[in-house]
Amino acid sequence: MAKPHDSGKQPEKAGFSPAYYAAAFAGLCLFFWFLGGRAAYRNDELQHIHTSFEASRGGLPYRDYFDNHVPAYQFLTGLEIRMLGIKPSPDFPVKIRRLSFPLLAALLLLLVLISRSVIFKDREQYLAAALLGGALLPFMAAQARPEPLWGTLFFLSLYLFSSGPPSVKRFLLLGLLNGLNVCVSLKTLAFPVLPELLSLPALFALYPAGLTAVSGAAFLGGLIVFPGLLLLYFGHAGALTDFFNFAVFYSLRAGSGGHGHSGPAAAAIVLVSGLAYFAVKRFKGRPGPGRTAFFIPVFFSLAVLALYPVREAQTMFPFLTLAYLLLAALAVRGVWKVFPAGWPRRFALLCLLSGVVYGRLASEKVFQANNAAYQAELGVLLKLQPGTGGTVMDAKGESLFWRRPFFYALETFAVEGIRAGAINDTVPQDTAREATPVVFLKYPWRFTPADLSFFSGNYLPVCGNPAVLAAGRVLSGTKFETKLPLSYRLLCPAGKAAAGILDGKKYNGESVSLNAGPHSFRAGPACRDALLIWSRAAETGALPCGYGETQ
Repeated sequence: MAKPHDSGKQPEKAGFSPAYYAAAFAGLCLFFWFLGGRAAYRNDELQHIHTSFEASRGGLPYRDYFDNHVPAYQFLTGLEIRMLGIKPSPDFPVKIRRLSFPLLAALLLLLVLISRSVIFKDREQYLAAALLGGALLPFMAAQARPEPLWGTLFFLSLYLFSSGPPSVKRFLLLGLLNGLNVCVSLKTLAFPVLPELLSLPALFALYPAGLTAVSGAAFLGGLIVFPGLLLLYFGHAGALTDFFNFAVFYSLRAGSGGHGHSGPAAAAIVLVSGLAYFAVKRFKGRPGPGRTAFFIPVFFSLAVLALYPVREAQTMFPFLTLAYLLLAALAVRGVWKVFPAGWPRRFALLCLLSGVVYGRLASEKVFQANNAAYQAELGVLLKLQPGTGGTVMDAKGESLFWRRPFFYALETFAVEGIRAGAINDTVPQDTAREATPVVFLKYPWRFTPADLSFFSGNYLPVCGNPAVLAAGRVLSGTKFETKLPLSYRLLCPAGKAAAGILDGKKYNGESVSLNAGPHSFRAGPACRDALLIWSRAAETGALPCGYGETQ
């Protein structure tokens, strides 16, 4: 890599083509825009969209709806949904993805700044490395989830931390950004908040002690502002205990991974922080202060990541981004060595960018799987939703616009907690208590056998959209029992009204309210396999196969 450039303005090389790099940047943004409209929705992503929609309606997290994340992302996205007037629709997830797009563009610009400040001094090289690294960005950077926000804040904080000598204003801003990041995700306590705190001693070896100490105090002052405001908000709403139980302790218990070495690990990190001070003092003249101040918190972030009990794609996101930037820098150095002239270099860079884009389009299978099945299911759910609202039982909020009768999201660790007996599985009880008319069985493996047995006995799949289950059953004999007190209709095959005697009274196909408990129905001789179905499903034609031709 090139030596760090000095603060003076570098002379521009002849032949530099800003239009080429601007066009490449625009093309990269268009690629992610296209990918955001077609790439498969992720399970976690739908949960975040659900909580953002609930926030847009003024719901209070941990009280009105469940979430196991710190709520800054859903608050901000909920505010955008209200301001932009985004309405429920089958393409709602794509619209919410678009709200993350400015963050993606900001992250690409940050890669340019970081490439310029810590990798290359030549303008074309740092632009080329940033563009190639940006093309490799994990698609999570353009999804509807907190990672685009906290990842962008992560890189912005690293850039500010290393962009010059400490100053009160910049470190106060740095603290504010890190405090906001903590309100987006608790993961940011591990990276970058803790690593930057641990890197402060090393700054004393690079810059005057007084200025560094005052700037460090400003950093700590800024750090507590946004978390303090969040605590005041939940305290005023009377939900502070819920916040700590579900956003903090629930996640910490669930994410502990069963590793009990936090004390020795913390001591080791603090010890290494002290050693970093002496190492920087000894070798500070070699890499330069800017690079040193950038890579020390990166090093501590990697050290914390090595000790982190749960490694997931969202945890690895900023580190993969940094790794891709460094790999891109190596590729650019190779191109610059092979091609001494400007335009051959740019053509080689264009070939690399095109290869990455083509590979990603193929791997994401965006032309084969474009979420059409989910959008059709969401359309059925929207048709089924009464104007008065209602509940849907799903795993993590994939039905988006409905309330859920079961408070927990069935995360992997929640499922493990249910199977271990640490969390009570109240899905059947909650579903019956709330008279939940629909089950969205998009991810059946997240439910227990008891849950699935309850669903199969009280719900029927909608023809053509079998992940959507409507309350009802095919009657065999004259006796049946309902677990869900709802309004029902009785149909014969081909959608004919099942006239007969219901609970001793004449029935001619009208909607009737049935309480939970035993009932009886005697249909006429022409109606075999009479269907008991939730009235709304009958009205909207969301019926099991064979019963959809209403007359």
